[in-house]
Amino acid sequence: MMYIRTIELFAECIPSVLIQTLAFVDGSGRTAVAKLSLASSILTAAYIATSMSIEKDANASGRRRRPDFYGFLPLEYVKRTITITLLAFVMCTCQVISKAFAIALCNVESTAIIIAYICIDFGIMYVVKISRGDLTYCFPVENKIGRLVVSILERLGAKTVLDFTGMLYLRHPFEMGGAYFSFTLLSTPVVCLYICSRYLDYVSDEEVKAEIGGSFTPEQVYGSIISISVLQMASFGLFLHLMNPSFRSTFLSLRTGSQEVILNFRNAKTDHAKFNVLKIEETLWKPIREEVRSWINGNLTEWIGSESFSANKRALIPDDLVDDPAQLIQIRGVDVEKLQRRRSSLKPSAILAANNEAEAEAES
Repeated sequence: MMYIRTIELFAECIPSVLIQTLAFVDGSGRTAVAKLSLASSILTAAYIATSMSIEKDANASGRRRRPDFYGFLPLEYVKRTITITLLAFVMCTCQVISKAFAIALCNVESTAIIIAYICIDFGIMYVVKISRGDLTYCFPVENKIGRLVVSILERLGAKTVLDFTGMLYLRHPFEMGGAYFSFTLLSTPVVCLYICSRYLDYVSDEEVKAEIGGSFTPEQVYGSIISISVLQMASFGLFLHLMNPSFRSTFLSLRTGSQEVILNFRNAKTDHAKFNVLKIEETLWKPIREEVRSWINGNLTEWIGSESFSANKRALIPDDLVDDPAQLIQIRGVDVEKLQRRRSSLKPSAILAANNEAEAEAES
């Protein structure tokens, strides 16, 4: 569901806001109906981004598996939780408005400036990810080229959604990371002020102003962006103040996806929790591969005789991590060579089924 709603934001909500904002800035979309439609699109994008983060944080399974990341909402204090949720919504709304209008003001001068800005911005993100060995996404893909394509596209989508909505969940190490999240949020007002300055310099020429059919005044431009920026920073500051204090560090974390997987595996107190590592792209836990092998082979005899060792868990275990061929045949229950040929299709379905099992256990 998270992936579907993120795609909805990336492919529908954000483009809708951008198109309508472009029309508003160039003067063709300033009717009452157009303004109402723009406001509705902005609020919808902010609502989806906020609700996804809040639902993820309040999820019992997430809080049990990752108590150091999920739980910034103090659910035991209802009024405080509602206040934090509203602040998160205000933050996301301000981010949507700031980014959309910044892009629209850039477009007045030149579309080439938008392209250059986006290329530089995304280029820096990819360079940072690659230099830190953090480009590969956590979803397992057998084919190397497929894995690279999935990772590039996922980073593209996550970066876009973060830039335009400030979605809180995207501070997760598997996504953009805490430090990058905070950098994006705090740098937005600075970038917007620079773009506003460029816009006003460009439209100060009377010929240009006549050509584009009028422009916003400096008071309108600076007044709007400063008001929105102050509201956003105030909301962010109050949000950090009211949330559970132990989670503030997640907004500054430099942890990579690989470090996250390794830490979760080593800190897991039960075998059931350790099984989560097998749902992750193997490249991310390659540094502890032998550690995972030892854990699997040291417990296989006990697991095979246990009812909790479901077919979904069996399917998650890579064949090459089982040292005893006889045990491999036991846990598969079918011809091993035949199963290996079907492995690429089994793994994603096994992960989905195992996740469903975990959710059911959390609710029970």
